[in-house]
Amino acid sequence: MSKQTGPEMTSPTQIHSLFTYNDQQLRIIIGEFFGNPDRKQLKHAQRAAVINLYKQLNIDGKFPDTWSKDPNGKPHFHHHPWQLSISHSDRYVALVVASHGPLGIDLQTHGRRHQSRLSRYLNWPESQFFHRWCLYEAAYKAGLTGSRSLLELVADAELSPQPFSFLNATGHCWSPAPGLSAALITATDLSTPALCTSLITS
Repeated sequence: MSKQTGPEMTSPTQIHSLFTYNDQQLRIIIGEFFGNPDRKQLKHAQRAAVINLYKQLNIDGKFPDTWSKDPNGKPHFHHHPWQLSISHSDRYVALVVASHGPLGIDLQTHGRRHQSRLSRYLNWPESQFFHRWCLYEAAYKAGLTGSRSLLELVADAELSPQPFSFLNATGHCWSPAPGLSAALITATDLSTPALCTSLITS
């Protein structure tokens, strides 16, 4: 059974926007919420921040007030053609909606204890570990598959805020804030010069 979520589930939290992008086919918003909730309260704070950001993203009421999650946890709108992807890491949250897919977004705060060991195991440069992990997660959320595993494809990807080909989609990797990595997977025709400029200057 799908899980219903939306503004009625939780109270808003104070949050400020780190990055926004808005055109006729793609909207992106990334924000950071205030405070240092303990581990018990972190999920609640993240959920509240997602709702807060979604209200900003949907200020014109173009999209439904609520969405559902499929059995794999992937969010989607009911009876609406646009796609939705959500990510959160510590105090950061991100949402993206697009007129068509594939679509996936992921955030990662830096500081994983076993970063060096994982980088060696995955054959990823350690300095790019978090960008590559974001790309892997975003591609997974977008449902991308190929003849090689996603982990192998991520190892060979040339990362950049500028668009790069990733399977039958376009990838972008960038840092919205110090110590924070992000990756976005979109349909190739959604990767406009305006989007690329926004990512580079964020």
